[in-house]
Amino acid sequence: MRTELDSLATALIGMAPQPADAELVTLVMMQAMPGFTSEAKWLRYARSHLRHLFPCLPKQPGYNKCLRKAAELLRRATRLLATDTSVWSDDVWIVDSTPVECGHSRETVKRSDPAGWAEYGYCASHSRFFCGLCLHLVCTLQGLPIAFALTGAEADERETLLDLLAAEPGLTAARPGQTPLATGTWVQVYRRRCPQRRDVMTGVSAMTDMAWVPQSCTLPTEERPLRVAEWDALFAERLTALAHPQALRLRLDLVGGPGVVDRIRDLAEREGGCCSFFAFTVTPGEDLVHLEITVDQAHEAVLAAIAARTGTAGEAR
Repeated sequence: MRTELDSLATALIGMAPQPADAELVTLVMMQAMPGFTSEAKWLRYARSHLRHLFPCLPKQPGYNKCLRKAAELLRRATRLLATDTSVWSDDVWIVDSTPVECGHSRETVKRSDPAGWAEYGYCASHSRFFCGLCLHLVCTLQGLPIAFALTGAEADERETLLDLLAAEPGLTAARPGQTPLATGTWVQVYRRRCPQRRDVMTGVSAMTDMAWVPQSCTLPTEERPLRVAEWDALFAERLTALAHPQALRLRLDLVGGPGVVDRIRDLAEREGGCCSFFAFTVTPGEDLVHLEITVDQAHEAVLAAIAARTGTAGEAR
């Protein structure tokens, strides 16, 4: 860890525009690697172990003031490091929001620092009203933040999402096949507004339309979009042919390759565990992997919806 920190520090200190700014950015980036959540503890650690890299360390109050002034610089440095990771190119994003409460009593709210721009809003997840802000986040499945916005509690989530993506058009312009997954009230954001804004994000309506999922599915509701994304990714990458010869039977041909059979079998096993009405048959071939899906009479409509969805995913390949 010590060697990695030294290497990171050496690389970042050489960044423009000014050495003092570069040292500040480096300190912030390095703080996250050992897991320091307290600025005071991190500065004590830096004075004891990193004096050879930072001979002029500020005290905690000055350090905090410098961070606020360099907010835009820190944002750019964070983005630079994020784009250099392997998970930045993940084709699936998670979108969600959470309340940031500033206080409960009226007197506390009046005395808090955000007084004047914090707002009263309703949190559907906790079924209560609160005074404060709302943090909106777009991140990868691995948790790497892509974009975020801090708004008042009454800010419209639909408009916030569209503004969040429109503020950085390069994020979506370079990702024509990007798949966003919405949780909670964000699902309604996509359904109501994003289908009319294909310039901002594509493929949204398909990922958020979960009405076809049967009530008998035992997979937790919040995990269903993730499972659907796994199937969509598999079909988009590997599907070559689809046949629906019978109402209760669906046949798929997928391009083989290292680990493909195990990937399909793993998905099929997990799917069968939560939806017992499915029967999967995986048959490896020389160049293709044949997947057959059958259901009972009661779930004929579910298989029809899967066939339609699978065909759409295969066309995007």
